[in-house]
Amino acid sequence: MNDLVPVSRTIKHGIEIGFMNGTPIIYDGTEPVAIDAQAGKGKLTRFLGVNLVSPRTEHLSKIVTDPKDAELAWVSWKTLERQGYRVLFINPGQLYGYPGQTFNINTRLLEIAQQPKLRAIVGEAAYDAASYLVPIDPNPAHRWIGQGVRSAFATYNKITALYPSERWSCSPGGLWDFYGRGADEIADDLLVWASDNRMQDDAGMCRQLASLTQSRDQWNAYSSLIIERLQGFQPGSAQRQATEKNSFDPADMKRERSALFILGSARSETSRTFVGAMTAAVIERFADAHGSLRALVVGEEWGQLYVSNFHEILTLYREGGINFLGVFQNAAAQIESKYGKETARIWRKAVAYTLYRGLPDTDTLREIEHRSGRTSVMVRGFNVNNNQVNGSGDNLSEQSRPLLQVEDIRRATGGETALLEARDLGYFVVSM
Repeated sequence: MNDLVPVSRTIKHGIEIGFMNGTPIIYDGTEPVAIDAQAGKGKLTRFLGVNLVSPRTEHLSKIVTDPKDAELAWVSWKTLERQGYRVLFINPGQLYGYPGQTFNINTRLLEIAQQPKLRAIVGEAAYDAASYLVPIDPNPAHRWIGQGVRSAFATYNKITALYPSERWSCSPGGLWDFYGRGADEIADDLLVWASDNRMQDDAGMCRQLASLTQSRDQWNAYSSLIIERLQGFQPGSAQRQATEKNSFDPADMKRERSALFILGSARSETSRTFVGAMTAAVIERFADAHGSLRALVVGEEWGQLYVSNFHEILTLYREGGINFLGVFQNAAAQIESKYGKETARIWRKAVAYTLYRGLPDTDTLREIEHRSGRTSVMVRGFNVNNNQVNGSGDNLSEQSRPLLQVEDIRRATGGETALLEARDLGYFVVSM
């Protein structure tokens, strides 16, 4: 009997977004892909889990936001390990006992501050690090609160990066130690810094911030946001310990195939704050690194997170090796709520494919109807008063209607199928 000849089968790399006539639809580009579905519509079993462990994506490193009690890590980490991935967890909550790595989100700032020739851009890096933690409200009436807190955090970050001390660490925990106090104590230390000859470049900003503490209404608004965003970094907290030092470098993921799970608790808003800030820092670190690998960012429950560099993920970071696979429950509304109308507009133009499972909300339905195109239908009208013979007064008129209507969308997004919106091609019903 002849020996069996092994047959090597070439698998096309890319994200699997469904089946049409039994043939898989694979997207191998670098533009964002999303699934938009309510809870219980099989996002994990039909889409996320498949692409997370598929041989089609094994050429990519993976950065996974996992804010739902490590659901994705639980179902995939062992398979990824068997595929040869170096599997890492950032797990401040010690979920399921997974070993947790630590990473200071101010690492890039600290490295820049150590190089005298880069002294002029330390302030920019300090503001970037502050933005990981502090969102800016899209509402113009409230933007000043986030902007003011970011400026305060950036000043602290810059000074502690350039002039390290045992009392004030350049980390989120250090921010809490400094700003988690009374306004008078904060003002006193800011004025001490302003009088330090080494810090004359920042003396004006220190005095400005000290004067803001005297405006009680304004400082109360700042203080409320500071407490909300930093309460997870108080002394003794798990999130503080996870950001005090580095046990790994996300830049290595561009040279060694790795899967990083950033874990959080589904019931904790503080945990989601941590996951969003850490994700922004890790992605920026990866995008700035040198190496041949790209990373697939699997954004589970992305609409519930604030990731400060989401705009760059959609644009600049694609050139830095970032592919984005996002999971939303109402993408357009969630993005507009977190980042504003401009980012929502960029999202609509950037996303290559969107899968809809379950009937979308009313606004999204209208958009789908509008973008699906128009068709003409003939409508028979009845004029009962002028009828001398049955039908003699009837007339035909032409009306314009969307190609896809609510009934079509409901049918396409239920059962075993999904509605696939291909930005450049139109709409298709695919099996999942």
